[in-house]
Amino acid sequence: MKTINKILILGLLVVIGLANVSSAEATLSFTTDTTIVIDSVNYTIKSGSQATSITGNSDGTVSSSVKIADNTGGFGALTNSDFFGLDTASIGDLNNDGVNDLAVGTLGDDTGGSGRGAVYILFMNADGTVASSQKIADSTGGFGVLVNSDQFGLAVAGIGDLNNDDVSDLVVGAPGDDTGGSGRGAVYILFMNADGAVASSQKIASGTGGFGTLVDGDCWGRGIANIGDFNSNGVIDLAVGAQCDDTGGSDRGSVYILYFTRTSVPSLEVTVPSYSTFTLVSNDKHIFNNNASLTTDCFENNSSLVINTPSTVTITPSTEICVSEQNSSGSSKKSSSTTTETLIPVVSTIPPSTPAPVSCPSGDMFNATTGERCNAFFNISYNFGLTTLGLGSVGETVRQLQQFLNTQLNLILSVDGKFGPLTSAAVKQWQAAHGLVPDGQGGPLTKEKMGGMN
Repeated sequence: MKTINKILILGLLVVIGLANVSSAEATLSFTTDTTIVIDSVNYTIKSGSQATSITGNSDGTVSSSVKIADNTGGFGALTNSDFFGLDTASIGDLNNDGVNDLAVGTLGDDTGGSGRGAVYILFMNADGTVASSQKIADSTGGFGVLVNSDQFGLAVAGIGDLNNDDVSDLVVGAPGDDTGGSGRGAVYILFMNADGAVASSQKIASGTGGFGTLVDGDCWGRGIANIGDFNSNGVIDLAVGAQCDDTGGSDRGSVYILYFTRTSVPSLEVTVPSYSTFTLVSNDKHIFNNNASLTTDCFENNSSLVINTPSTVTITPSTEICVSEQNSSGSSKKSSSTTTETLIPVVSTIPPSTPAPVSCPSGDMFNATTGERCNAFFNISYNFGLTTLGLGSVGETVRQLQQFLNTQLNLILSVDGKFGPLTSAAVKQWQAAHGLVPDGQGGPLTKEKMGGMN
């Protein structure tokens, strides 16, 4: 396999594959026959094989290249001064064919008028040639209207799936845009369709799209970078350059960090079985709503919601922050204040609660009338034997241990008399809940605590 990189040359695009050298350290196991391709030769890694690595490094030299240009590399026709390839961006596998695709800026394109610009979505073949393309320009490819000299496409960047529709989206700069004044610049967020056309767009410019004010000649949008989720609100943020900004002096330039708003609030559906407790914690002390039976407890550092009855509920964090205050008598009270940001709740621990006794005839696993699991340890004397039970142990003593764990922890272990990994994990859970070292074995101290010694 090759490491793929790209070189951008004004007016054309060259995709290059870098030569392989020594392999990097890794540990890999293969459970099925696996085919890989190295230098056009198929190799099959047989099932059961292990390797330190199958991915090569590179010494930086070029092993091969593919040129994409006017009627070259599977691409169509361009015209003079299109400046195809001034900027490019990987946009992931837009059409889900297993090959990553590209966005290529063409700021000199004259579709609709002089210098309005364009972006080409290139659906790629694995050999670096273009399988097909979609042009986005003035009133083309689902996009709206541009004006002369907008230079749409001078900068492009992938922004991931911003609107969560399972299609990667795109950011395009238009530094010649005159919104608010001459040459102030703009950035377009393009919400994409899988066919490369634009589903919808959001323009960000001087006084537009939630952005502040630019001044004439700023050329904002000449450089764009996806900088990840800077403020940890679950949405990708951007850095946008304004090459001609005059802060401090003529054409000194600037960069704006754009923090994007999350408009949808994720919710969480929780199903709580009998005899269990689900605890949800917001470290930012947000109230949880969407279900009238839910109430939030407020603490100094967080708010928490506890569900301890059998139910299925949908929980949505609200824009209200839970505040814990002391009243004149010293007891706490709850109040709330509205915030501008809604955060995703964090799932905390889910501790088991002590089940209420269920009346059953001795030996029954479920109550014949209600169907509830019997708390059989109130009725049955268990025999766990005299030897330590652990991985590999078998027999009646293991079967009784499994029955005990099912009853105590509300589990559905197979009562087969075989002490396997699941039984060991259940023993660890019970030990940890009862102050014992969680070693996963049924030793003397554990069995004594269980009350099962005869």
